[in-house]
Amino acid sequence: MDNIQTDTQCGPIVRQAADSSLVGKIGYLARLTAAGAVLATDVATRAPYVVIVDGDSAAGSDADKSVTLEPLNPGKNIRILCTVGNAIVPGTPLYQTDTGTVSDAQAADAKLVGFAEEAADASGQAVLVRPMW
Repeated sequence: MDNIQTDTQCGPIVRQAADSSLVGKIGYLARLTAAGAVLATDVATRAPYVVIVDGDSAAGSDADKSVTLEPLNPGKNIRILCTVGNAIVPGTPLYQTDTGTVSDAQAADAKLVGFAEEAADASGQAVLVRPMW
């Protein structure tokens, strides 16, 4: 039997329900849960998405907000907010942090997200990353 699934397409996951931790968090790592999207704060659990459109413009309370997520894909680079430990140069391995960003400093059990494709010298800067999974 052929196990190729043909009814899928690449691209963003549009308008996922989000908790208040994702309001104003463009460029942060996120996960999906049964309740919707949440900020990725557990470094030992892979965060396979990046927030590309936040819920700031949605009407209603924070609980009513939604976000658009971009799946991490090695075939497509993406901007992710970074926390700089040392100077980040192209080729620097970047790891998940407990704040939903990436860093060149690897905490215990932190997962590799990808490699920097440009330099970054300030925390909070959105660095171009080539995801590794």
